[in-house]
Amino acid sequence: MTDSDPTQRTDRTDRIDAPAGGERTTESARSPVGTGRTGDGRAVRPRRVEGDSEDDVAFRCRYCGDPFVEERHLALHRGLNHANDLTETEREAYRDAYADEEADLKRFRLVSLGALVVLYFGFLFVYAVVT
Repeated sequence: MTDSDPTQRTDRTDRIDAPAGGERTTESARSPVGTGRTGDGRAVRPRRVEGDSEDDVAFRCRYCGDPFVEERHLALHRGLNHANDLTETEREAYRDAYADEEADLKRFRLVSLGALVVLYFGFLFVYAVVT
């Protein structure tokens, strides 16, 4: 992923009301549910995710209320969807999460390429023996 353009994604239109009740969050300055805004000023409501319970959701976006299980996913979400609203600490968290994601993708690509090469030569040798 080399595209570092922090523009808003337009595929986030499936938002519905979040469940009522005490939502667990690690953010101290979280805005009330349903009052988040996108980078272009549109108000958005939090989206309910299947399995969205107290035990499953550890992190919640303070801008739009989207739930995340891992902190790095929250940091990536903020950097991609709320780039204009981030504090310097959140920007640094996004940069770190982005770099980690880049390294994971690079490793995945290398492992996938290796598996395809082994599979290709495996079929080639089987074909050579059978014919």
